Amino acid sequence: MHEEITNWFSSGCDYASGVELYRLYGKDMRLKRFTFLPSNNSAAAIKARLKGELAKLAGIDPDKWKPAPPKKTEKQQPDKAKTIIIKNIIDPAKSLKRTFPKIDYSTLPDVLKILTMDRISLYHQANAARRRWFEAKSDEERLSANSEEIRFRRENLMIWQELSHYNKTGEILGKHPRFRVDSIYTELQHKSKAELFQMLTNLPSYRSKVNKAIASLTDETSIARKMLLLEKYDEQEKAIRKLLEL
Repeated sequence: MHEEITNWFSSGCDYASGVELYRLYGKDMRLKRFTFLPSNNSAAAIKARLKGELAKLAGIDPDKWKPAPPKKTEKQQPDKAKTIIIKNIIDPAKSLKRTFPKIDYSTLPDVLKILTMDRISLYHQANAARRRWFEAKSDEERLSANSEEIRFRRENLMIWQELSHYNKTGEILGKHPRFRVDSIYTELQHKSKAELFQMLTNLPSYRSKVNKAIASLTDETSIARKMLLLEKYDEQEKAIRKLLEL
């Protein structure tokens, strides 16, 4: 990871390659889904944020980073470092083709391309959580690592279901939470920033009321309905933060 990221800094910080690196090694799913997108490549602030996040992962200072001088050769190859980056990163098209042979990555809807990159990242994060479980020195650490692995593999499975359905039918299933967030995002686009900030401010209070209601319920059906309401609030928050660029 460190070598790939430092190669990226050395090669001129190409935005698309940087996004692939963060999708592979980054841990913040919100940044992957809503901030570091191909469509954001013209935003200077997002490019700077991407450099900062990758620098944290590699443990380097992006402002002080100085690449090693190139070796003297008869013919310079300025694009060599960039080629190494792309080669070392898992190719999403090849990865997809092995599991879902009917899918052509080049014509895949953008939302499924994003989920494909998320799936690769989740696979690595689940394996890292498993390693932490083996290395854990206490029951608390083992429980934490096990919970993370289950969460990563569960979301990976949800993405697999989306891609499997598309592979069989050529149509989007649309059950992954991302689709609900996108739908809510579309509904909220007409609201002003003041209205969105007010909604964001009110969400903790709404969650608190629902949690108190759940604590007093015994009927499983009623509890399940309240849990769905909490999920809706989470999705609203993601959509609002995306609109406000938080």
